[in-house]
Amino acid sequence: MKKTIIFIFFVIAIILNIFSGCSNSQEKYEKEYVNLFDTYTKVIFYGENKSDCENYSKIFKDSMLRFNNLFDIYNNYDGINNLKTINDNAGIKPIKVDKDIIDILKFSKEAYIISNKKINCNFGAVLKIWHKYRTKAVETPKNASVPSIEELKEASKHTDINSIEINEKDSTVFISDSKASIDVGAIAKGYAVQKTADKLKKFGVTSALINVGGNVCAIGIPPDRDFWNIGIQDPNNPSEIYDKIDITAGESVVTSGNYQRYYIVDNKVYHHIIDPKTLMPANIYKNVTIVLNDSSIADMLSTSLFILPYEDGKIIAEKYKAKVLWIFNDNRVEKNY
Repeated sequence: MKKTIIFIFFVIAIILNIFSGCSNSQEKYEKEYVNLFDTYTKVIFYGENKSDCENYSKIFKDSMLRFNNLFDIYNNYDGINNLKTINDNAGIKPIKVDKDIIDILKFSKEAYIISNKKINCNFGAVLKIWHKYRTKAVETPKNASVPSIEELKEASKHTDINSIEINEKDSTVFISDSKASIDVGAIAKGYAVQKTADKLKKFGVTSALINVGGNVCAIGIPPDRDFWNIGIQDPNNPSEIYDKIDITAGESVVTSGNYQRYYIVDNKVYHHIIDPKTLMPANIYKNVTIVLNDSSIADMLSTSLFILPYEDGKIIAEKYKAKVLWIFNDNRVEKNY
């Protein structure tokens, strides 16, 4: 599983390298990471000199690592109250947290409404079950299995988003249901990428391309052209490019796909994007790609539209003026650009 993910994002890295452009007038600097949001990350900076670019890279890493630790639901970190801290204290007590946790949970509650209740940051009780089965399948493929619908239904009783109580005045979060669990995986990378891109611009970055596990965000444009050319993977053959799309300053490209994190049982693929209605992996599309001028909203929309029927997703896309590519399971294609 991990090898598959790493290979896929290695391909993305090659795609970005091919289409990002080059220049002799400015220094081009590239840096790769494997410890941010449990995925492959690559950044490309253009600057006056290597020293500036190295400084930008450090700012990027520090910012993304901070968000990684804040939004982590599996690990504790010294001196940090993160989402795991909140989950561990569900039904016990409110936890004082960083403003970015307050902000992402507020955004998550908005996303719940926007997505017709398909994006639920309190869906962790169900997602934990799928994570457990997926991890077991990765470690011992011959023992791969699927959770029972009874187990999933029991967990779904503890997914009421209203059990997450946010106190902005005291900067605390409390989960009133002791069996509930927060998971912001549907929007965390996009939120972190957008916040980090905004920070880099304040530090003087004028030309950069960020790729965090397929969440691509452009700062400015390349020195030698007025756009970045981004390749979109072919879901039937992730080592190949299905389509290319031009993005300009401030735009992001985010993809949700059934070929990114998955395991196989009896020749059937079970991916990581779960429909809260069926409690099973969404089964309409192979790929949904969003282009928008906000990475956090693009990330939220890519997951929402991957679960929603086409007509419902199309209405939401039009509201945000998002460019969208839908690739259906039968390989039918719809796009609005």
